Amino acid sequence: MGQLTEKNQYLYAGLAQFSVFGISHNELPASSREGFSLSSDQQSTLISSLKAVSCENIMVLSTCNRTEVYLKTNAFESAKSQYLELIDGDTESFNSSCYNKHGLDAVKHLFEVSAGLHSQIIGDFEIIGQVRKAFKVSKELDSSGSFLERLVNSATQMSKRIKNQTEFSSGVTSTAYAAVRHVRNSYAAVEDLKISIYGLGKIGRNVCENLVRHIPAENVRILNRSIEKAMELAKKYSIDVFGEDMLKPSIELSNVLIVATGASSPTVLKQMIPENKELLIIDLGIPRNVHPDIDVLPNVTVLGVDEISKQNDDTLNQRMSEIDKVNTILSEDMGKFVDWMESRKHASAIQAIKSNFKDFQHKELLKAKKNPKDKKVKNELVISDKVINRITGQIFAKLKGLDDKELETVYKLFSLDKDAL
Repeated sequence: MGQLTEKNQYLYAGLAQFSVFGISHNELPASSREGFSLSSDQQSTLISSLKAVSCENIMVLSTCNRTEVYLKTNAFESAKSQYLELIDGDTESFNSSCYNKHGLDAVKHLFEVSAGLHSQIIGDFEIIGQVRKAFKVSKELDSSGSFLERLVNSATQMSKRIKNQTEFSSGVTSTAYAAVRHVRNSYAAVEDLKISIYGLGKIGRNVCENLVRHIPAENVRILNRSIEKAMELAKKYSIDVFGEDMLKPSIELSNVLIVATGASSPTVLKQMIPENKELLIIDLGIPRNVHPDIDVLPNVTVLGVDEISKQNDDTLNQRMSEIDKVNTILSEDMGKFVDWMESRKHASAIQAIKSNFKDFQHKELLKAKKNPKDKKVKNELVISDKVINRITGQIFAKLKGLDDKELETVYKLFSLDKDAL
């Protein structure tokens, strides 16, 4: 696999400018992490503002476990400042906790994240869908480029290989599954529970689908901002569905409330909980959907995404045993990406050389047009094109075998602008 060293750093000008900064569950707990998350609107705003200051290949990944900004820029610290200004974040706290990676380290980080190696529940493959969704937003906002597209596609292919060729994603282990398992383990007569699910995004749907395998459908109710969006799932499992206005009455009837609204501020408030009500609340949102004041209620237990994710089973032990295989696939596919960078570097050099030759050709043809025998110009153009293509083809074949020092000589020989590659 290609290596990014001081010796050939200039040949990877674009890659050297590629960076990522962010925080995850490894650096901060959910209560602190939520202050650095980005809503969908904030993600779009940040991408637009970064584009305005000549950043490119920008992708923002903001999930319940991490917030990361990938980009190519010569003004890395300025980009971080724009992010912190947008969220009105604590600069000192962020800088003391965030990770900053550049060049191949940033590329490797995205591969590792996409592989599920950095997931809170290791091997959780929901992350690759989130990466693809983040890239889709980037593309819609015209902030991606061929580099980022190739990188995300390579990471996606690697993820598929890991899923098909290893047991790294074996078993059913996800945040949604862990939440349902905790409910089952916490009550002797789980079939008698009354459970409300508030929020029907991807996590809420997964919770619902896991839950109805163990609890009668008539004991489960769904609350969602849009009733229409919830109706399909409700009909599939014969579950009652209500709007947000029924949240308080639903809490009064429930033993368990599972919250996954994805709201940017608390939606479950202390005044919604009846006095002396015994209730288990599982809050799967980042930022938290359940107001911190509820933690002080004596008969209410509130568990967040961090606590739920720690309740893993034996499946994780098997996943851990597959890490060597995962790292082998990761190394192979990252190597293919670096090889693509190498070929792109050579192709760019050949294009620049060909452009030089074309410039010579143009000047000579201008001279030829002044000649009375200008009817030969068209034929001369065809012939000279063939000569250029043959010469540059031979040069390209030789470029692949050159080391970095020899390639540097080629750049100097043809006066190529390495920073433009």
